[in-house]
Amino acid sequence: MQICVNPQRLGEKVTDILERMHTEENVKIKDLKIEHEKLVQKLQNIKESDQDRISGSRFEDLGPQRMQEKLKYLERIIHTRISLPTRIHIVSCAEDLRGVKKFQQSLESKLSETEERPFPRLWYRFLTAIQERKEKLLHWEQAILIFKDVMEEMKQSMISQQGSAESSLEVILKYLHSTGEIVWYYENPKLKGIVFHRPDTLVEMLRAVFRHDFEKVVTYDDRLGRISNINQNKFNMMKSDFLSQGLMTLELLHYCLLHFQLSIEAKDMFVDLMLKFDLCYEVPKMAGAPATLASSRVLRFPWFLSMDVPENVGLSWPERAPSDVVEMKIQFHFPKKLPPNVFEKLSARLQSHVLKREDWKDGTLAQRNKTKILVTRSKISGGNNIDVTMSVRGSDLQELWFLLKNARIDLLGLLQEWPFAQFEQNLYCSHCILRGDDDPFIYPAEVLDMTCPKGIYRINCQKEKNDMVPACFVYPLDSEFQDDIGEHIKVVNEFLQGLMDTIDGAGLLTDMGLSYVASKLGAEWSLVALNLGLSQPEIEQIQLDNPYQTVKQTTTSLVRWRDRQNNGSEDDILNILLKTLKDCDRGDLVKELQEKYGIADVGQ
Repeated sequence: MQICVNPQRLGEKVTDILERMHTEENVKIKDLKIEHEKLVQKLQNIKESDQDRISGSRFEDLGPQRMQEKLKYLERIIHTRISLPTRIHIVSCAEDLRGVKKFQQSLESKLSETEERPFPRLWYRFLTAIQERKEKLLHWEQAILIFKDVMEEMKQSMISQQGSAESSLEVILKYLHSTGEIVWYYENPKLKGIVFHRPDTLVEMLRAVFRHDFEKVVTYDDRLGRISNINQNKFNMMKSDFLSQGLMTLELLHYCLLHFQLSIEAKDMFVDLMLKFDLCYEVPKMAGAPATLASSRVLRFPWFLSMDVPENVGLSWPERAPSDVVEMKIQFHFPKKLPPNVFEKLSARLQSHVLKREDWKDGTLAQRNKTKILVTRSKISGGNNIDVTMSVRGSDLQELWFLLKNARIDLLGLLQEWPFAQFEQNLYCSHCILRGDDDPFIYPAEVLDMTCPKGIYRINCQKEKNDMVPACFVYPLDSEFQDDIGEHIKVVNEFLQGLMDTIDGAGLLTDMGLSYVASKLGAEWSLVALNLGLSQPEIEQIQLDNPYQTVKQTTTSLVRWRDRQNNGSEDDILNILLKTLKDCDRGDLVKELQEKYGIADVGQ
């Protein structure tokens, strides 16, 4: 707004800005105190009713511990709030720079009131020395040489620097990083070798990728193309893949960063930096994006994904889960708004847990082995309400909980950066979901901080009081070691059978059915696997891939054998399995399976 146009209106604007700033700050402080009081009350209630809690003494309850951590975090925020200004300085960019002088005087006056902190002359001289450098960034080796030159210039000895220029430089760089003079990620081994002595360089590098006008501004230049070894056609394909699918090849990234004159090492470190801050994730080369096939690395940036849901998502994730599959679901509800960039960063973090995936602007369908996870963002009509939903489907109970818990932990970790974000999180009842109930029971999120203990396999349904449901549908299993996993598999298998209209031998060949067989086998599983045709090296590799998890080792071998039976009918495959079990002296198990799945007797 121009000062000379309407001074009265400008004054009104300043008053309005100040009022809004202080009003929003007061609301934030009020929300923090309310949240603080809620946590104090929750912890008090837990303490008073410890013996009446649903988990009892048999559950490992991490909820109170996390509440205590959050309580300390809120108290720290409340007590370290920065005082807001009581006035706004109006300055002009006109030739007379009206208001700038007063603003400068005000800053100097404010600074004179603050406590002075002595700054060692050596540190200051080093800072001015690196700021005089023309490079966009410095390598660690360059910083060391500059530091040693400054020490020699100021006649400082190694003895005065505790005998090590490297350790002294680390102290200086950490301090300069904390004050914002430089950017140095000393805690990351891959990024420690680069010093951004001009912080604005890092911003400019990120802007070279994250710009709304990328399509218009980033154009092909023949000279730059020759330097990057990219021709016009290849550039156009790479650019199209980026704008339509969020896929950026390393070659296109290097092209965008050419004017920074970075070394190969610095470019790689910049990629590591973007990965560290969840700005992108690395993906394999894709047949659907031919320009990526010849690239050494391919990055995907969720911000540039298409709004269109991939066609095969509906086929891979039907509206209703198959009858032999378990589904679990968590939902985060944001009554006001979802903090910016959180969903995109969640999408990037998900990459560390999955093997393959399909992505679009508001969702991801990914897979880890045979377990699927669907993460979506949806806007509730009539406001800014946003739901982030995480659902998993599969038959591997430990893997289901692994994906669901890690996705939740990732989102909660991102939300810690937004202390004022308001949200509710709930676990939907798997029993209700699998029965097709449109109004499923909702459990409080605290159950997700517990671990299902040994000895508890069934609990009462909260909606249908006479029904018993698997306890592992509500309380998480340990994804790495659960010594009673076999019993949980049996309970879930029986529960799923109870939901089926008919039970036949085909159910035994499902992943869940084979998991049930695995839960009944002991040390003889490797003999069964050998007799089914798996090789000894293959069995040993399965054992290495799943250490100390006998049931998972057995299930993996049975599923692998089943998937290879391409030409046989279901009856033939069943007969092979049952006959093999019988040959391995497990006639008792054969009889049990025949009764359970209604299978005819197997010939000798």
